[in-house]
Amino acid sequence: MSVSELVETVLGREDEDFERALQEPNPPCDAASFGLVLNRFRAAQLALWPESLLEAYLQDLENARACEKSIVLERAAYLFGTSYRPDAHHMLPPKSYEFCERVDLISKLSLIWEVRAREIVPRFTSRLGALITEEDRPGAPSYESRLRAELMSYSQRTIDEYGSWVFGCWGAGRNPNLQAYDGAAVELGFSGAYEANYKGAML
Repeated sequence: MSVSELVETVLGREDEDFERALQEPNPPCDAASFGLVLNRFRAAQLALWPESLLEAYLQDLENARACEKSIVLERAAYLFGTSYRPDAHHMLPPKSYEFCERVDLISKLSLIWEVRAREIVPRFTSRLGALITEEDRPGAPSYESRLRAELMSYSQRTIDEYGSWVFGCWGAGRNPNLQAYDGAAVELGFSGAYEANYKGAML
C-alpha cells in the first residue's frame, strides 16, 4: 500500500477500535475525552509518518483486533489508571526498561516540539489544553500524558520505528507537531497553520 492508503487504513482501524471501546459497560470517562486516538488532526499526524512506521502500527491494530482487544482501552488504562475495571491489568503487558527509556526520550523531544509549535501559532492551538502531566485535570489529560499513553500501547517494533522517525526529525531540524498543525489547517481550508492563526481560527 502507498502511504496515503496506509493512513486511510489506519484511520479506519482506529475508528473500529474506538467503537469497540465504547461498548465497554463502564468506560473510564465519557466518549468525548475517551477518544484518545481520534482527533481533528489525526490524519495530518499520520500523513507525516514513514511507511515502515505506518505498517508497524497497523500491525499493532490488526493484532489487537484479532485478539478482540482494544488499544484505546489499553491507553485509557495507562492514562486513567486501572481502577475502573478489575481485569484492566490484563491489557497492560509488561514493558522492558529499555522500552520505557525510549518512551521517556521520545516524550521529551515531542514536548519541546509541542511547546515551540504552540508559541508559533498560539491562537490556532489555544484550545488544545494543558501541556505537561503535572497540569492534568480530571477528564482532561495533558498533551504529555496522552502521548505517553499512546507510546506505551505500542509494540516493540512500533516504538523502535517511531523512535527512529523522531530522532531523524530532530536531527533534520523538523518539527512534526507544527507540520501536523499545518496539515490540519490545510484541511480547514487555509494555506497552513500560520494563516489559520493570523485569521483567528482555532482547533
